[in-house]
Amino acid sequence: EISFSLRAGGTMYYQGLSKFFKPEQPAISLNIMAFLPIIWHRFFIQSEATLLRHSLRDGNDSVVQSLQLSGTTSNYLLLGYLGAAFPLSQRFGLFPKLGAGYVFQTTQVTGTSSGNFNNGFIAFGAGADFLFSINKNLDVSMGVVSIGELERSSLTYVIQGLMGIRLRL
Repeated sequence: EISFSLRAGGTMYYQGLSKFFKPEQPAISLNIMAFLPIIWHRFFIQSEATLLRHSLRDGNDSVVQSLQLSGTTSNYLLLGYLGAAFPLSQRFGLFPKLGAGYVFQTTQVTGTSSGNFNNGFIAFGAGADFLFSINKNLDVSMGVVSIGELERSSLTYVIQGLMGIRLRL
Protein backbone atom coordinates (compact mmCIF):
# COMPACT_ATOMS: atom_id res chain seq x y z
CA GLU A 1 0.00 0.00 0.00
CA ILE A 2 1.31 3.43 -0.99
CA SER A 3 -0.23 6.73 0.10
CA PHE A 4 0.31 10.45 -0.42
CA SER A 5 -0.50 13.14 2.15
CA LEU A 6 -0.75 16.90 1.79
CA ARG A 7 -0.88 18.83 5.04
CA ALA A 8 -0.47 22.33 6.42
CA GLY A 9 -0.21 23.66 9.94
CA GLY A 10 1.62 25.61 12.58
CA THR A 11 5.25 25.65 13.64
CA MET A 12 6.97 26.66 16.83
CA TYR A 13 10.72 26.99 17.58
CA TYR A 14 12.23 26.10 20.94
CA GLN A 15 15.78 26.60 22.35
CA GLY A 16 18.91 26.88 20.21
CA LEU A 17 18.64 29.63 17.62
CA SER A 18 14.92 30.22 18.32
CA LYS A 19 15.65 33.54 20.05
CA PHE A 20 16.68 34.98 16.66
CA PHE A 21 13.78 33.75 14.50
CA LYS A 22 10.01 33.74 14.44
CA PRO A 23 8.14 31.24 12.22
CA GLU A 24 5.84 32.41 9.48
CA GLN A 25 2.76 30.23 9.18
CA PRO A 26 1.72 27.88 7.69
CA ALA A 27 4.20 25.07 7.18
CA ILE A 28 3.31 22.96 4.14
CA SER A 29 4.17 19.27 3.93
CA LEU A 30 3.92 16.53 1.30
CA ASN A 31 4.74 12.95 2.20
CA ILE A 32 4.78 9.52 0.62
CA MET A 33 4.26 6.43 2.76
CA ALA A 34 4.76 2.79 1.79
CA PHE A 35 4.09 -0.30 3.88
CA LEU A 36 6.68 -3.09 3.85
CA PRO A 37 4.81 -6.30 4.68
CA ILE A 38 7.95 -8.35 3.97
CA ILE A 39 9.36 -7.08 7.29
CA TRP A 40 6.08 -6.73 9.25
CA HIS A 41 2.58 -5.95 8.02
CA ARG A 42 2.43 -2.76 10.14
CA PHE A 43 5.92 -1.47 9.30
CA PHE A 44 6.18 1.56 6.98
CA ILE A 45 8.71 3.94 5.50
CA GLN A 46 7.83 7.55 4.83
CA SER A 47 9.58 10.35 3.02
CA GLU A 48 8.47 13.89 3.74
CA ALA A 49 9.21 17.27 2.21
CA THR A 50 8.23 20.31 4.27
CA LEU A 51 8.48 24.03 3.51
CA LEU A 52 8.97 26.32 6.52
CA ARG A 53 9.61 30.04 6.47
CA HIS A 54 10.86 32.30 9.23
CA SER A 55 12.04 35.86 9.69
CA LEU A 56 14.29 37.67 12.17
CA ARG A 57 12.82 38.62 15.52
CA ASP A 58 12.95 42.35 16.21
CA GLY A 59 15.49 43.44 18.80
CA ASN A 60 17.51 40.22 18.91
CA ASP A 61 20.24 40.89 16.37
CA SER A 62 21.50 44.44 16.88
CA VAL A 63 24.20 44.17 14.17
CA VAL A 64 21.68 43.21 11.50
CA GLN A 65 19.17 45.82 12.66
CA SER A 66 21.79 48.57 12.93
CA LEU A 67 22.56 47.95 9.26
CA GLN A 68 18.81 48.28 8.55
CA LEU A 69 18.63 44.80 7.09
CA SER A 70 15.76 42.37 7.15
CA GLY A 71 15.65 38.79 6.03
CA THR A 72 13.33 35.96 5.26
CA THR A 73 14.52 32.37 5.37
CA SER A 74 12.98 29.37 3.63
CA ASN A 75 13.75 25.93 5.02
CA TYR A 76 13.20 22.89 2.84
CA LEU A 77 13.16 19.86 5.13
CA LEU A 78 13.67 16.47 3.51
CA LEU A 79 13.19 13.73 6.09
CA GLY A 80 12.85 9.96 5.96
CA TYR A 81 10.95 8.09 8.67
CA LEU A 82 10.49 4.50 9.84
CA GLY A 83 7.34 3.67 11.75
CA ALA A 84 4.56 1.27 12.57
CA ALA A 85 0.79 1.49 12.13
CA PHE A 86 -1.50 0.69 15.05
CA PRO A 87 -5.24 0.52 14.30
CA LEU A 88 -7.28 1.91 17.20
CA SER A 89 -10.66 1.03 15.66
CA GLN A 90 -12.08 0.42 12.20
CA ARG A 91 -11.75 4.14 11.29
CA PHE A 92 -8.93 5.41 13.53
CA GLY A 93 -5.20 4.67 13.43
CA LEU A 94 -2.03 5.83 15.15
CA PHE A 95 1.27 5.94 13.22
CA PRO A 96 4.34 6.71 15.41
CA LYS A 97 7.61 7.35 13.55
CA LEU A 98 11.32 8.17 13.93
CA GLY A 99 13.52 9.69 11.26
CA ALA A 100 16.34 11.87 10.06
CA GLY A 101 17.22 13.98 7.07
CA TYR A 102 18.63 17.23 5.80
CA VAL A 103 17.51 20.86 5.75
CA PHE A 104 18.28 23.08 2.77
CA GLN A 105 18.06 26.71 3.81
CA THR A 106 18.04 29.86 1.73
CA THR A 107 17.94 33.37 3.18
CA GLN A 108 17.08 36.53 1.28
CA VAL A 109 18.44 39.68 2.91
CA THR A 110 17.13 43.12 1.97
CA GLY A 111 17.91 46.62 3.20
CA THR A 112 21.03 48.76 2.76
CA SER A 113 22.54 45.72 1.02
CA SER A 114 20.84 42.72 -0.51
CA GLY A 115 21.75 39.14 -1.17
CA ASN A 116 20.86 35.48 -1.00
CA PHE A 117 22.65 33.02 1.23
CA ASN A 118 22.38 29.24 1.21
CA ASN A 119 23.01 26.84 4.05
CA GLY A 120 22.36 23.21 4.92
CA PHE A 121 22.37 21.07 8.05
CA ILE A 122 21.14 17.76 9.43
CA ALA A 123 17.87 17.18 11.23
CA PHE A 124 16.24 14.31 13.11
CA GLY A 125 12.72 13.88 14.36
CA ALA A 126 10.03 11.86 16.04
CA GLY A 127 6.29 12.15 15.99
CA ALA A 128 3.02 10.49 15.23
CA ASP A 129 0.22 10.75 12.70
CA PHE A 130 -3.38 10.17 13.67
CA LEU A 131 -5.67 9.10 10.83
CA PHE A 132 -9.43 9.06 10.48
CA SER A 133 -10.62 6.97 7.55
CA ILE A 134 -13.37 8.59 5.44
CA ASN A 135 -13.55 5.76 2.92
CA LYS A 136 -11.35 3.06 1.35
CA ASN A 137 -8.98 5.56 -0.28
CA LEU A 138 -9.24 8.83 1.67
CA ASP A 139 -8.21 9.74 5.23
CA VAL A 140 -8.04 12.87 7.33
CA SER A 141 -4.46 13.11 8.60
CA MET A 142 -3.36 14.95 11.74
CA GLY A 143 0.23 14.86 12.86
CA VAL A 144 2.59 16.19 15.47
CA VAL A 145 6.35 16.03 15.03
CA SER A 146 9.33 17.36 16.95
CA ILE A 147 12.39 17.94 14.79
CA GLY A 148 15.87 18.73 16.07
CA GLU A 149 17.94 20.90 13.74
CA LEU A 150 21.69 20.94 14.31
CA GLU A 151 22.87 24.23 12.85
CA ARG A 152 26.13 26.01 13.73
CA SER A 153 26.69 23.71 16.75
CA SER A 154 23.30 24.72 18.15
CA LEU A 155 20.31 22.39 18.52
CA THR A 156 16.99 24.06 17.74
CA TYR A 157 13.72 22.17 18.17
CA VAL A 158 10.99 22.65 15.60
CA ILE A 159 7.57 21.53 16.79
CA GLN A 160 4.90 21.16 14.12
CA GLY A 161 1.20 20.40 14.16
CA LEU A 162 -0.10 19.54 10.69
CA MET A 163 -3.50 18.59 9.29
CA GLY A 164 -4.60 17.54 5.82
CA ILE A 165 -5.68 14.67 3.65
CA ARG A 166 -4.14 11.31 2.78
CA LEU A 167 -4.87 9.47 -0.46
CA ARG A 168 -4.26 5.71 -0.55
CA LEU A 169 -3.49 4.00 -3.83
